[in-house]
Amino acid sequence: MEGNKRNKSILVIFSLLAAVLIWVIANAATEVVVEVKDVPVEFVNAETSFAEKGFMLLDGQESTIDLRLKMTRSTVFSLDTEKIRIVADLANVTSTGVQNLACRIIYPGKTSQNDVKMEAPTNLLVPIEVGELFRKQV
Repeated sequence: MEGNKRNKSILVIFSLLAAVLIWVIANAATEVVVEVKDVPVEFVNAETSFAEKGFMLLDGQESTIDLRLKMTRSTVFSLDTEKIRIVADLANVTSTGVQNLACRIIYPGKTSQNDVKMEAPTNLLVPIEVGELFRKQV
């Protein structure tokens, strides 16, 4: 009688572990939506080609973008959302004034662009204001 209870409890524990394992495997491919708020935009080439063209950034340096990303549940567990970067290249700017600059997302670690689909915003654009850089010889 004692052996029967022990076998029964081992069977229950094994069944629970099997159920959890099946649930994890089945849900790993399920797509979920993750919202990442206030990701700062990093501007590259500000000191090189941008300044050489005689431009300076007047407004937009403190820009942030809210992202809504769609990915599998397994990708969610491996993605550190605190390390997502948004980069805007100032080398492509050719004129002064207010304009929208295209950006790109860089995911940390082994996460690639193919693992994540961006739901919002549909276009990664950051508004900036560009002015002329004045130099004076002293």
